[in-house]
Amino acid sequence: MSLLKLLHNEKVVRLLEKLDVSLKDAIEPKGDLSFVVPSVVMMLELILKQHNVSDIADVILKKREKELISEDIHQLKMKISELNYKIDMANVDITEIDAFTKGSYESKTNAEKHIIDTISKELIENKKLNYGNI
Repeated sequence: MSLLKLLHNEKVVRLLEKLDVSLKDAIEPKGDLSFVVPSVVMMLELILKQHNVSDIADVILKKREKELISEDIHQLKMKISELNYKIDMANVDITEIDAFTKGSYESKTNAEKHIIDTISKELIENKKLNYGNI
């Protein structure tokens, strides 16, 4: 329905006249429209919605859904960055442990290396330790 057809509708004209009177009453004493604006907007929206002209409510709902989805995406990105930081820290720890174990093993004498290898073989490879079964 076009705006011209709405203006020819008697009910719409009455509601607009009522709105006009309310606005005049609100302006005359104080000149402050801040308390009237929300009700005016709601009345206009109601008039337009009754005649299937307005989709403002749908637009507002979709905008709110978009905001909520954006917030969820932001929170997920923050969690991903935290997990990436934890992974990086774990990789640094692994690198440090590898460097320590390689350095300490390589600095051993041949006799010490032989003892370490023999103990490792007996305890881990021959499954004489519980954690070797893992």
